[in-house]
Amino acid sequence: MTAKDMMFRVLVRVMAFLKKDVSESSQKMIYAATMRKTAKEMDKDQLGQLIRYFSHALDKAVRCEAGPSGRGMEKKRILSAALEEWQRRGYAEGPDKLWARDVLKQYDKWSAGGGKLIEPVPDDVDYPKIDSTDLFEIIEGRKSVRFWKKKPVERDKIEKMVRAATYAPSSCNRMTWRFFIIESGMDKVVEGDSTNKSMLEKAPVRIYLAIDERMYPEIYAPALDAGFALQNLVLAAHALGLGTCLMYHSESVNQAKLKSELNIPAHYMIYCAVMLGYPAEVPSTTARVAVNEVITYVDKPNNSAGADCFAD
Repeated sequence: MTAKDMMFRVLVRVMAFLKKDVSESSQKMIYAATMRKTAKEMDKDQLGQLIRYFSHALDKAVRCEAGPSGRGMEKKRILSAALEEWQRRGYAEGPDKLWARDVLKQYDKWSAGGGKLIEPVPDDVDYPKIDSTDLFEIIEGRKSVRFWKKKPVERDKIEKMVRAATYAPSSCNRMTWRFFIIESGMDKVVEGDSTNKSMLEKAPVRIYLAIDERMYPEIYAPALDAGFALQNLVLAAHALGLGTCLMYHSESVNQAKLKSELNIPAHYMIYCAVMLGYPAEVPSTTARVAVNEVITYVDKPNNSAGADCFAD
């Protein structure tokens, strides 16, 4: 390899790194600008997303011990204002908005001193009970689980899950995933709560999905590949009677420190941790957004629209 070739490769890597860093900063600025708006200033899409975002936050909060008085009140205020604005505009209240109202009721019960609001699964009961191999039932039945039994997960089930993940689409057939798996001792599995720290400490199994990004000229293809694989992984887990919870990592964690602690080579990007085990709770049923809210049929004069939009 000539010095010119080496310089070119270094330059390409530096440019890719800088572009991703700029994109990350830009996204944070967009998010901050959005969150500065009041509910009345948001468009319909932003308002719907705000409702679902804070519904999730409060639904997760009520699975912790009630803390100091007033905990979560600001999130409740924002969610209540968003639902009020949604109603004021006369928008139809789909399943996700009705669920948000139920979450507010659960929050009021929790903040009044009701303790952690979880529905436990007895040790001698298998949950979820999977009686169907219908794909759509598997998809619609999967829910995030944040409490697990003190029961080891069989390695053959873990490997079935990973096998399913390897059948996910992969950009240009690169298949750059790597699954770093930690099996915790059962003495470490405690009830805990629904905070990220507690879940990482108590999950019977943690699967860190990492991507080797060295073969990508694209900026966002690695994230797509991670997402495709994760979806297959968690659906397979549900089909096998296991419960998972996904935890975003990427720029949210100190990658160098985490990779050092887990002995993961430096060229990997850890995109997500999957907490896994046999469910010790019946998770709440998170209602989904109505399909007609997320569909737009685009009318174009010919079938070639978009074909000339790719960068040279």
